Amino acid sequence: MADIVVLQVLEYLNKKGYSRTEAMLRRESAHVNADGQPINNRAEDSGLTKYTRAFEVTHTWIDDNLELYKAELKRLQWPLFVYSFFNLVADFYPTDSAKFFGTYRDLFSREHEEDLRALRNLSLPEHLESNHVAKLYRSNKYRLTLSNMAFHNLIQFLESKDKE
Repeated sequence: MADIVVLQVLEYLNKKGYSRTEAMLRRESAHVNADGQPINNRAEDSGLTKYTRAFEVTHTWIDDNLELYKAELKRLQWPLFVYSFFNLVADFYPTDSAKFFGTYRDLFSREHEEDLRALRNLSLPEHLESNHVAKLYRSNKYRLTLSNMAFHNLIQFLESKDKE
């Protein structure tokens, strides 16, 4: 069903002469399944490797950033850690989620000790539904305020690491 809709949209864009938009949609839709989820062609693109690589790249970028933005950007690491951990648990990677949690929890032990204590035993998707702290994080948006320059710096970083 989704494939039919994509084909209809591509046909419409072609007919109206929106060739750049059509090319972009073709490129983006080539790497997703019918539900819009990314297709992982390699084992390295899933589980612990995927989240560890993303967290490490972001952590290194923040540490290498200008001192002016570093404190502001470091606040991004906590939600990145929490939601990466939740995704590993939800996708049923119990061993990987425990390794990820163990590897990076010390970065946050000072500011988020209580949350870490509440989340440390999560290993199955059912635990996400029964854990009060996990339910709070999953049902509410985590809000961060960034200055315009830090935000644009972040967007530039994300766009440059699109393939990673």
